[in-house]
Amino acid sequence: MKITISDWKKYKGAGSTLAVLAFQEETPKLLGLGRESNALASQVKADGFKAKERETFLVRPGGQMPAERILFIGLGKKLDFSNETLRRTVSQVLHRAEGLGLTRIALRAPQVARTPRGSEAEIQAITEGLWLASYRFDKHRKLEDPL
Repeated sequence: MKITISDWKKYKGAGSTLAVLAFQEETPKLLGLGRESNALASQVKADGFKAKERETFLVRPGGQMPAERILFIGLGKKLDFSNETLRRTVSQVLHRAEGLGLTRIALRAPQVARTPRGSEAEIQAITEGLWLASYRFDKHRKLEDPL
């Protein structure tokens, strides 16, 4: 698995899938995704997305959105948020992406940290969550066995 970090302002994800992490008591933030983003975020909430920890909701927005699919993933309550919550939630991103047969996905970090050190810890938790979720023990599996 290859993990890359890039500037969100340069995201041009036409045809790709975007994962957006959201807190339970907030409307998901789709910053920088055009005028339709607020309406889409409200629609997702209205359609039953509660943003409970590791809850997922997949949308194909159409219109002028820069992503073919947007995968909303719940972080739970903001008061209960920790880097461990982020690590567990990000693992769900990878599992859903694999379930959809995706080979590439963009993830918008929640940016909760208020200090550079806190931001580093968030990025580390994201990377660890993706790395741990990608682990497969296949030592005893035959090559032709399906996953």
